[in-house]
Amino acid sequence: MLLDKTLYRCDSPVTIKVFDDDLDGYLPFDVTLTASPSGGSIPVRVASVGAAGVVQFQGGAVLGTDLVAAHGDTLTVTYDDADTGAGPAVKTDTAVLDCAGPAIGDVQAVATEASVTFSFTTDEPGTTVVVWGFGTPPTNIVSDDGLATDHAVTIDGVSPCTEIFYEIRSTDVHGN
Repeated sequence: MLLDKTLYRCDSPVTIKVFDDDLDGYLPFDVTLTASPSGGSIPVRVASVGAAGVVQFQGGAVLGTDLVAAHGDTLTVTYDDADTGAGPAVKTDTAVLDCAGPAIGDVQAVATEASVTFSFTTDEPGTTVVVWGFGTPPTNIVSDDGLATDHAVTIDGVSPCTEIFYEIRSTDVHGN
């Protein structure tokens, strides 16, 4: 048995696969999907996918719709295998939920005679986005899709004593 990923967002679809030769020709059945420590748990119906030579069942759920989960939860799928060849056994697979974007800190804006450098840190690798402008809301965007924890963007051609409005953003590899 396995989950299709080892890490999910809190709004991700989850695909569950069960491989069990004893169940060749069986009707669909339920496995249990749990998010802990949040405590949510749901049955997920898995049905035969009819792969030649492999007894495979598959089902799915959507996090945030079928099962509410929180950042940092462990997602566990559980299947009671009645006959492993050595007797009954409980089979599980787990994944982690990453539902929060990078925490932004240590934001600094340092001006020189002709430029301003915006720098910040994130607690996990994330993109670098600075939205800036001379009015509100700021409309100019400078970005770098590379993932980093130390970020810096320099904007040249800024006159001294010019008021600049800015916003700092960062997104992790999962789009949070």
